[in-house]
Amino acid sequence: EKTKSGIPLITAKIIKNGKLKDFQEYISEEGFDDWMSRGIPQKDDVCLTVEAPLGQIAQIPSIKVALGQRIITMRGKEGVLDNNFFKYYCMSKRFQHDLNSRATGTTVIGIKQSELKQISLSLIKYADQIIVGKFLREIDDKIELNQKMNQTLEEIAKAIFKSWFVDFDPVRAKAEGRPTGLPPEISDLFPDELVDTEIGEIPKGWSIHTSSEFCDSVRDGTHDSPKPVREGGHPLVTSKHIKGGILDFSSANRISTEDFAAVNKRSEVSDGDVLISMIGTLGELYFVDEQPTYAIKNIGLFKAKSKELGLWFYLFLKSRSSQEYLKISAQGSTQQYLSLKTLRNIPVISPSKSVLSNFSLISSPIFERIKTAKDEIKTLSELRDTLLPKLISGELHIPDAEKFLEEAGI
Repeated sequence: EKTKSGIPLITAKIIKNGKLKDFQEYISEEGFDDWMSRGIPQKDDVCLTVEAPLGQIAQIPSIKVALGQRIITMRGKEGVLDNNFFKYYCMSKRFQHDLNSRATGTTVIGIKQSELKQISLSLIKYADQIIVGKFLREIDDKIELNQKMNQTLEEIAKAIFKSWFVDFDPVRAKAEGRPTGLPPEISDLFPDELVDTEIGEIPKGWSIHTSSEFCDSVRDGTHDSPKPVREGGHPLVTSKHIKGGILDFSSANRISTEDFAAVNKRSEVSDGDVLISMIGTLGELYFVDEQPTYAIKNIGLFKAKSKELGLWFYLFLKSRSSQEYLKISAQGSTQQYLSLKTLRNIPVISPSKSVLSNFSLISSPIFERIKTAKDEIKTLSELRDTLLPKLISGELHIPDAEKFLEEAGI
C-alpha cells in the first residue's frame, strides 16, 4: 500500500528530461522489502522508463527510494561503464533511436527487457567516460542551481507583493500606529485606513476593477491546427507545456515559418504577456520576459496583455486569493476549465499609480536577475545538447568543450 510519507517512490511520471521531479507517492519503511524484492537501487543508478512514456532517463539520488512499475534501473560495471556517462549516453539520439527501433506496441509503445539487453553500446575509454560524465553533470548542476535561484528570487517578489497588495501590511501598520518597515518615501504612499467593499476590506483610495479593464486584452490562442513540420520551425504551445512557472515546449509540435506568421495574427505573444493555463491543471502561469519565437494554441491556454503592468498582474494571478477565485469559477464535470468570460472578469484591487511604480522599481531588478539566469539556462541546455553526441562518441575532447563554454561567457 502507498502511504502519505515514508520512502519516496520513483514512478514513470516523475522522470523527465534527465531529472526526477518532486516525489508524489511513498511507501512505508515496513513495506520496502516486500515492494523491492529484487534490484535494490543504489545512488547514481540510471533509471529508464520502459513504457508510457518510453525512454525517459534519470539517476537515483543519494536517498533510499523504491521503484514503481514500468521502470528499469541499470548500473554500469566497474571499470567498463561509468554511470554518469551512461545517463547521458541513454539520453543521446543514438540510444533513443536504438531503443525505439526495438520497441513494440500500437496504443502504448514499450520495450521488453530481453530487447533492451540487445542494444549495442559504442563506448569511449573508461577513463574518458568518467571525465565526460563529470563535465556534463557539472553543466546540469549549474542549470539546476540557476533554476533554484530563480525559484528563491520569485518567492522574494511574491512575498513583497503579498505584504503590500494582499495582506495590506503597510496600511494596517499605519492604522495601528506601528512602523511599516519601509523607507519613509514609500511608506507615505500608503493610506492609513481600510474600507469595506463588496469583496472585503481594501485600502482607502484604492479601487476595484475587472481584469478586462486592467489589461489591454485577455484572449485565447489560435484555433487553427497548422500542419507540423519535422525539422526546424516554431513551437506551437498549449496548456500542457506550462508547469511551475516554466515553459517547456520540448514536446510541442513545430510549425513552419509561414504558418507561424499566420497563427500570430490572432495569438501573437510578446514580452510582458502572461500565459494562463485554464484546462486540466488550472492556473498554471508563465510570464513572458523574452521575445518569443513560439505561438500559442487554444487548448486551454490564454494570454493577458498589459504593457505596463504585466509583471504585477502575473504576481497578482499567482496570489492565493486569485488562484482560489479561479478554482471556484471553474466549469465542467469530466475536465474542468475556465471560460474567457471568467478570465476577463477577475476582480482586481488596483492601488495608486505611485505605489505600483515603486513596487516596479523594487521587483523589476529581481526579475531581471531571473531573466539573466533563464538566458544562461537556455545557453547551457543548448550547449549540452550540442556537445552531448560529440563527447560520448569521442569526436570532441573536454578542452574543446570547455572552450565552447568559455566563448559563451559561462
